Amino acid sequence: MDKVILLWCVLTTAGGLVLGLLANTRNIATLAMNGGLDSVLTLPVHPLPNLLVQRFEPTNLGDVIFAVALFAFAGHPTPIRVLTFILCVIGATMFWPVS
Repeated sequence: MDKVILLWCVLTTAGGLVLGLLANTRNIATLAMNGGLDSVLTLPVHPLPNLLVQRFEPTNLGDVIFAVALFAFAGHPTPIRVLTFILCVIGATMFWPVS
């Protein structure tokens, strides 16, 4: 059961990060073709973080908080399990198919 909770926490955390914070990643090329980058490039902030969080959805941030809290309380965190959790979240975030 511990492995199932760990897997659920990893997938929920990665999903919340990708769908919440990085949801606009695949639209950057379309924005560049359609002239959507012009308004972002005129702002006095770095354009990439601004582009990535334009489609930010707060509900996905709740998924991240829920998954980390679930892991902390029900996942029996040990140093090895915490390292496994962090590495698996990074790996799942890198390969999550964003549509």
